[in-house]
Amino acid sequence: MEKLINSHVLKPMNLEEFLALDPCSGIDRTIQAKKQEVQNLKDASELLAQPLPSRVSLPVIDWEGIITTLARTLGDIAKHAEEVTKHHIDECLGDTGEAWIRQGMDYPPGDKCPFCGQALSGSELIAAYQSYFDESYRTFKEEITDLQGEVTKQLSETALLAIQKQLSTNQAQIQFWRDHVTSSIDPMEFDCVRDVIIALRKALERVLERKVAAPLVLQPYL
Repeated sequence: MEKLINSHVLKPMNLEEFLALDPCSGIDRTIQAKKQEVQNLKDASELLAQPLPSRVSLPVIDWEGIITTLARTLGDIAKHAEEVTKHHIDECLGDTGEAWIRQGMDYPPGDKCPFCGQALSGSELIAAYQSYFDESYRTFKEEITDLQGEVTKQLSETALLAIQKQLSTNQAQIQFWRDHVTSSIDPMEFDCVRDVIIALRKALERVLERKVAAPLVLQPYL
């Protein structure tokens, strides 16, 4: 028996010292309280390991690019060509060159230059102007088409599925934390997000389709 008791006596205390200790009233309650403290610490560690709801990754739209593209007109496309032409006039004809050309443009149009009589079909300057305009026009249409593709990608069904998955995960995590902390956070409803994104996608597709059909016409934003 003495050996059994000794096995429960904390060293370096011996049996005689242990037996001389004053009795502790409510020892069972104290032991139970300490056990609960240990359990609470374990629960706290597990609780802290639980993930928090994450920020939902919504589509990123290039609004500046869309607004700029919709606002571009014939004047913007030909602006550089106009600058090149004015530079040519200043270099070759001087201060009165533009007025001289404007006067000559009042003559009946034909296939010859009203100033020098040369055939316009072989003019390198006019060919260069037309080439620049045609290339700028084609490039601009490609930019609109690329913008269409980016909008469709950002607001696609695949993007909606990713948002739905993230919102479902967040909803489960919010429900878990409600059992442990006081919070007024309500999970974001996917149906609301989906309706807004679909409406936005249709509106942007509609206005970009109009811009593709008439690239040089100013389009309202939405």
